[in-house]
Amino acid sequence: MVGDNYYELKMDFDGLVEVQEACLLNGQEVGPQYILNRLRELEATGGGFQSVGRWNPMWVYEVLRIALVRGGLEPRKAIKLCDRYIREGFVMDYIDTAADALFVGLYGPDDEPVETPGETMTEATSPTPSDESNGASSMSSPDQSD
Repeated sequence: MVGDNYYELKMDFDGLVEVQEACLLNGQEVGPQYILNRLRELEATGGGFQSVGRWNPMWVYEVLRIALVRGGLEPRKAIKLCDRYIREGFVMDYIDTAADALFVGLYGPDDEPVETPGETMTEATSPTPSDESNGASSMSSPDQSD
């Protein structure tokens, strides 16, 4: 959820590359896994003093902007939403959403069965047709207009 509406958020490989290029810490690019780790740390600590200098609030903005655009929202609308609810609102309100978008882009949805090398999925662990429609790298929500 961004603002008062649900939007589809999608983070695929190209989105992860875009996140890395857009996100800096002390003038240096940082990767999506590093960003995910820092955002999860912020979730756990509530953004306390120990987090100072270890994250950049623009990460939340950029991750969500990219995920909204890759989810199908017009780029200008994504910027408008991020400006209104993150830049002019409260960054901490969107840390979970940004972290979730990165997690799905890196690892797939939580409920996706994991196949290990040398092992095949059985009927009991195979995804159902409704599971497959969710997509491995997107978080879907009903799309509503701004």
